[in-house]
Amino acid sequence: MAVSADRATPARARSAVSLGAVSLAGAITVAVVLRFATLGIQSFDSDELFTVWLVRMPFGEMLHTIPHSESTPPLYYILAWPWSHVFGDGEVPLRALSAVFGGAAVAAGYGAARRFISRRAAHVAAWLLAVNPLLVWYSQEARAYALLILLAAISLGAAADVVERTTTRRLVTWVVVATLALYTHYFAAFLMLAEAAWIVFRSRRRSTVVAAVIPFVAALALIPMVLTQHRAGNQEHVNDSPLLRRVLSIPKNFLTGFSIPHEIFVTLAALALAACALVLLLRRSPDRAGGLTLLGLGLPSIVLPVLLAFAGWDVVAAKYVIAAVVPLAIAFAAGFAASRLGIAAAAALCVLSLFAIVSVAADRQYQREDWERGGRALGPALTTRVVLVTPETRPGLWAYTEPVTLLPSRGARVREIDVVGLDVVGYESTGAPQAPHPSPPPRGPVGFKLVRREYRPTYTLLRYRAARPVLVTRRDLAPLHLVAALPDTAFVQRPGATRPNR
Repeated sequence: MAVSADRATPARARSAVSLGAVSLAGAITVAVVLRFATLGIQSFDSDELFTVWLVRMPFGEMLHTIPHSESTPPLYYILAWPWSHVFGDGEVPLRALSAVFGGAAVAAGYGAARRFISRRAAHVAAWLLAVNPLLVWYSQEARAYALLILLAAISLGAAADVVERTTTRRLVTWVVVATLALYTHYFAAFLMLAEAAWIVFRSRRRSTVVAAVIPFVAALALIPMVLTQHRAGNQEHVNDSPLLRRVLSIPKNFLTGFSIPHEIFVTLAALALAACALVLLLRRSPDRAGGLTLLGLGLPSIVLPVLLAFAGWDVVAAKYVIAAVVPLAIAFAAGFAASRLGIAAAAALCVLSLFAIVSVAADRQYQREDWERGGRALGPALTTRVVLVTPETRPGLWAYTEPVTLLPSRGARVREIDVVGLDVVGYESTGAPQAPHPSPPPRGPVGFKLVRREYRPTYTLLRYRAARPVLVTRRDLAPLHLVAALPDTAFVQRPGATRPNR
């Protein structure tokens, strides 16, 4: 018996809602699994070791230290400090906070997408966010970026609510979220500025003008911290590669993450699929207006930092502009959802993303600096020794070995010199990073002989010993420097030191 049109329409609607719920639940489940399943397989990297160092301090001391050691505002550390004291400060428990933020960002991104584009496109957006390699990477890092991504997604939805119908509650919600984003990362200002301008332009009310200004007024309290961090030079490392190279790497990083196997092929394929989404958005998408609005909100987070770099303030890096991933992913989802071809292209991009994520998880050469294995290879100090480490780090940050102190300017009398060189993640480069493997290894200072040489894919260890204590200075260590492009740090380590609690 044929079903009447009046009865078929509600049935189809219920079926669509049911399938939509399954799709969203699947995207969130996949996001959670990808972020939590491999939390502990990578060593803390250099930046994460700063977080470990900070959260082990008393709370007040941590707040006092942040301006002198970090390049971000304090909100993430304020949340990470109690989290670490409840769950621990090892790789899995400390990173789990970011994984929670990362999983929640997928749900928040879906909510934002529903306000800008259709339900169909919002489901595509949820899947793109769930498997995005860059978002997964920073959802597994004990730093502020996953929290920034979450707040970016929430702020987009809150801004859309204000534009749809301006009420005091909706304005307050956006103001609070925008302020929290600014207290998470300074580069949130570009997205919040775009959202504020959009709200004011669309609403044209005095109340929205006042509300749009409030987060930035609240952020003025961060100015002393910004000045202190600038004087400390906490962001100078981003200038290690040319600006053009860093700018061109942003689309690649947004689509495929950092170094992965078959990187050129995967990147070109991902760029082609993204171009397909853009063409569909402009020519065929019923959500074109919403997609273009999202492009207008997301692109300033990239364009404005680049313009500032040309003006002399160069801190352009993919991780700093990562808030743009959310609006751009939703905009491209609007294009993918325009046709069956687009859905197939979106599925192909998700497959490429999963390949990138699994490849990184399976091969240590594509992972973070291997401080754990480097520290384990170094082993306990049996005599007072100098440890030369590349890349540079600070006393108290190397959580995988006994405490160390900086080598004094006058040097130290030691019988052993250990040189440790780690591979460094290729944020803009192609192919797997490689630990320095000098052949032949450099000769030690006068009186020292090479007694151990250990070359591994992710680290190098060279050990030199002398028959009796010899005065060693920085000048004596210069020939042992392993990577010309990276600075190193010289430490003194004494036997019997107590390993820090983890």
